[in-house]
Amino acid sequence: MSLGFVGLLLVVDLTFGVEYVIKDRSFSGRRIRFNSLESTGGVSGANSSLPEHPGIDYLGLRMGNCGLQFEKMNKSVVIDKNTFSLIFDQVIEADEFYFLSDAEQGENTPRRFVLEASRLLEGEDWVQVGSSSIVWTWSGNMLMMDGPATLPAATQLFSREENKTRFATHFEQTVQIPEMLVWNRLGTSVLLVCFVVFSLVAATNEYQLQAGKVSGGIWMIICLVEIVSSIWFSYFNHVHLAIICVVFALADAGFCLVLMFSEVYLRHWCGVGGAAFVASILVDYIVLGHPWGILGETLGFENRGLYHGLVLLINFFQSSVMRWHNRRTANAIIAEDQRVYDAIWTQMMADPDIAKSLEEIESRTNAMTVESAGTGAHVRQRGRTLYRLSKLVKAVKFLKVPDPNAAGQGSNAELHASDLTVLARRTSMLPLDSRLLVRGGPWLAPGDVILDLDLVFAQAAVLN
Repeated sequence: MSLGFVGLLLVVDLTFGVEYVIKDRSFSGRRIRFNSLESTGGVSGANSSLPEHPGIDYLGLRMGNCGLQFEKMNKSVVIDKNTFSLIFDQVIEADEFYFLSDAEQGENTPRRFVLEASRLLEGEDWVQVGSSSIVWTWSGNMLMMDGPATLPAATQLFSREENKTRFATHFEQTVQIPEMLVWNRLGTSVLLVCFVVFSLVAATNEYQLQAGKVSGGIWMIICLVEIVSSIWFSYFNHVHLAIICVVFALADAGFCLVLMFSEVYLRHWCGVGGAAFVASILVDYIVLGHPWGILGETLGFENRGLYHGLVLLINFFQSSVMRWHNRRTANAIIAEDQRVYDAIWTQMMADPDIAKSLEEIESRTNAMTVESAGTGAHVRQRGRTLYRLSKLVKAVKFLKVPDPNAAGQGSNAELHASDLTVLARRTSMLPLDSRLLVRGGPWLAPGDVILDLDLVFAQAAVLN
């Protein structure tokens, strides 16, 4: 999958992140009704009756952390059995509600309740806008559950309406998305876009081999963002969101390490990281009892990391299939060479002088100093150990083929270039010069014989 498509997908994801900030999640209505379903002293269960009193003395509303405008509006209060209603002269908008329950009421304090709103003065067109137990999903939507509320301890509070201080329980709830969920989404999306842009620039300027450290650094920052988010979510009791952030942080840390130190495992980590992203989100929705919520209103784009994970999984399977195909192609290319090589090797090793010479060559090359070439490329063929091109034995990269027509060359003049090539393939097994890995670049100068044909075959498989 091309980086351009991935970049487009990330831009779409960033768009939804911006939409998180500007989306209006307030509720509106002329009637706001609080329904007490169970009090702290009540009996829960199918046969339990509703409380005879709402259990609250005051129901307040806020918009943007300000509630003064609602206190100044003309409104009436209606208490009917287990309900506490506010009726306004006009349609109002709010994004937070709170109630006060006198501590002297004791067992009448509401434990399970719902908040409803209606834009009409009459009728039963109520819409639920709040609940005693809410859960924020990874997509930024609020699920209203039927569980009990976590009530704070009673404290001394000042009532402006009564102009006195009293001992009461104060409970409040907002319908606005948690700020950390917003900044987590925006921050990671921007960083991922930067990663794709940097990768495209590196590919265009052909310095991919030097870009691993910078790419790994970007993933490290993303990992730190996830760790900070998980701590924040844990502190504010959004435990399930904290768990997702921890899983994401582990996957991001893996990408950081792979890009910095061992890019050969990038394909494998795409599979692991992609599965972790998708599975953590899916399991979270299943545990919440809302599995179809993973699709949301936009086929899943609301869930950060869902499509990232799917793209990584596609890249993993795609690269695995391509690698399998390339290996088959490489084996087909070298099949005849292997047959000739086996025949020549058998013939040459029958000569004890040649066998002794080869042992001397191997002994001398192993004792040579390794010189850094400043590259970080890796090649691999048929499961052989990886060679890092930054550690090349410069002195024996190439073997000059003697001219068969030249006189005075001794027995070596009878060896053809193909013979020396297949011979060298099993002797020193030295990595090839990094220029071979540059597509379209020079291969070999005339008269040079490669000491490691495995790299040639691997390169042929890549280019084909």
